[in-house]
Amino acid sequence: MQPTPAPTEPSADELASLLPARFNDGRVVAAVFTIPFERAREAVTPPQLHPVEVPGKKAFAVICTFEYVDSSLGPYREFAVGVVARRGQSSGPLSTLDLFSTRPDTGAWIVAMPVTSEKARRYGVDLFGFPKTLMSVSVQRTSGSCSTAVLDDERPIVTTHVPLEFGPKIPVPWLVTYTSKSGQLLRTRIRTKWWATLSSGAKARVEITDSSHPLAQSLLQLGLPKSPLIVLHGERFRAILPAGEQV
Repeated sequence: MQPTPAPTEPSADELASLLPARFNDGRVVAAVFTIPFERAREAVTPPQLHPVEVPGKKAFAVICTFEYVDSSLGPYREFAVGVVARRGQSSGPLSTLDLFSTRPDTGAWIVAMPVTSEKARRYGVDLFGFPKTLMSVSVQRTSGSCSTAVLDDERPIVTTHVPLEFGPKIPVPWLVTYTSKSGQLLRTRIRTKWWATLSSGAKARVEITDSSHPLAQSLLQLGLPKSPLIVLHGERFRAILPAGEQV
């Protein structure tokens, strides 16, 4: 009996043929924190990008748990960490309202992005320069809360617990990301169809269980407070991920 040949990894051309990636169904929980502006400035390394500054010399950091139930890359989970930024000098917190325009510029400089799929990791790294790493991301969800654990070789690194409280529903028409690929800054405008519930983050928690891990180091360097300012959560997340634009 002939041995089964090992599967070959997709080439760069094969990965590019998947553009645009389509996310047909998913669940998202996003926690928005205020962090010291100087920490945000250190994290946002491209000189042409500037963290959005808010009163009190603060900036925004975002931690998101994505559960992609149905996508062109297959089902997988993702834990994304970013700092809200835009090109040129920030015009203050109201600049984030351009996410409701037709060509938004405000987005997240991605600091870390563990994913559970090697295909999704290769796709993100090779085509966009996302700092994706292959890790385990477990999610326990009830009608009232979402708990996420990010593990490396079965070792817990970061855990989050976010109550899914009631609040107003708002449309989220775009997600914008900034990454660096081969020394070139890329902006990716991701068209979304998603209504998110906006709720308080007062009872949400992030716990770092292994401070020596690179993911934990990235979070510690941001200077996160005990709890986020707000939480955005909801199901039936849909999006189209096109190629990034050089900016």
